[in-house]
Amino acid sequence: MTTTEATPKVQPFKFTAFEQKDYNYRVQRVREKMAQAEIDVLLVTDLSNICYLTGFQTLVSDWYSCLILPAQGNLVLHVCDLEVDLGRVHTNVERIESIMWSRMDEAGTELALIIDSLNSTPKKIGLESRQKGLTPYAYSKLCSAFPNAIVADASGLVTRIRAVKSPTEITYMRKAGLYSVAGLTAAEAIIQEGITDNDIAAAASAGMIRAGSEYFSIDPIIRTGDWHAIVHSSFRRNKIKRGDPIIMEMSGVHERYNAPLYSTAIAGRASDSTRLLSDVALHCLETLYSNLKPRRTMRDVLTSTKCELMSLDARTRLGTRIVGSTLADYLTEKFRSWKAYPVGLAFPPSWPENSIWLAESDQILVPGMCFHACYSFRVFGEVAAGFGDSIAITEEGFEILTPRTKRLLEVF
Repeated sequence: MTTTEATPKVQPFKFTAFEQKDYNYRVQRVREKMAQAEIDVLLVTDLSNICYLTGFQTLVSDWYSCLILPAQGNLVLHVCDLEVDLGRVHTNVERIESIMWSRMDEAGTELALIIDSLNSTPKKIGLESRQKGLTPYAYSKLCSAFPNAIVADASGLVTRIRAVKSPTEITYMRKAGLYSVAGLTAAEAIIQEGITDNDIAAAASAGMIRAGSEYFSIDPIIRTGDWHAIVHSSFRRNKIKRGDPIIMEMSGVHERYNAPLYSTAIAGRASDSTRLLSDVALHCLETLYSNLKPRRTMRDVLTSTKCELMSLDARTRLGTRIVGSTLADYLTEKFRSWKAYPVGLAFPPSWPENSIWLAESDQILVPGMCFHACYSFRVFGEVAAGFGDSIAITEEGFEILTPRTKRLLEVF
């Protein structure tokens, strides 16, 4: 284990996405939650959470990193040796401990020594055991080092604080949203018979990067041809044929804040089934939006949305024409646990923020919450279509962070 001075004699530059007072405020809020849970030391191992509290970031997000946050006293950043310079540049943490990147399996032992060096032996240690970061082996080493301490799950402590964004965070997400729109615009501009899904992915990537995006949390997701109705597949040199649907999902990144969007296009004329699915997806999205109001419970929002969709289904029998059941039953089954997922600060390999989901709960919608609202319909191996926006809850209702005209694009 090597201790590094966070501020060496020669400091070429410093870059943080927020002012230090913002990071201090976030740490203060976390410590308040720690006090309520009687946690003496919190071990933050999810890279997004570490970044939120200190500014630390690295593109090797699967490498070990840990923020040791005691109830009182200075923070300690424990990272791989090659990441120390990033800690110096992106954070103001005074004590940075390093472990050789080729020996990350020893992190638990070194982490125990760091905790032992703090002012007092902890009675209760909080872990992000349901987040990424700490391995079971490292966990066992910690338990062995502190046999009398309670090791408690504190996975939601930081993420729930992150759920409500500050004005600056939403500004970053607006910028990310504009990058996403630039990528979609570039992708749509080259769609034609004979090109490949790689060509579309390349155009989307270039469009977002030229607009200002950093490296992506997920590369553009482009599905076409036989693959278009298979979720979470993506580009793989497939040549586009006349009439092929093209599913496009992507997110630009600004200061690691994401704002994904989802859209559908056709290389030619859309089939009746694709057009129907697109119309329903757009209608579902607009119905959800019409019910988004701050200070309503999520259950209330989703119940109202479902009632309106049931009324639509009774008039049009859309569900029976699409999936052989009522639209409301299909949506209840397909989205039984959530209707929009939280987005914001993220690193590869994914952009969702595992904080507060827009689901059937008594959670109150609060201005500053941000989601990717996406309705995508698929019949495996046959047809798919969908649309989605990144949105922020506001005092008046909501704001679309990926502004563009949503429609089924047909390219002749």
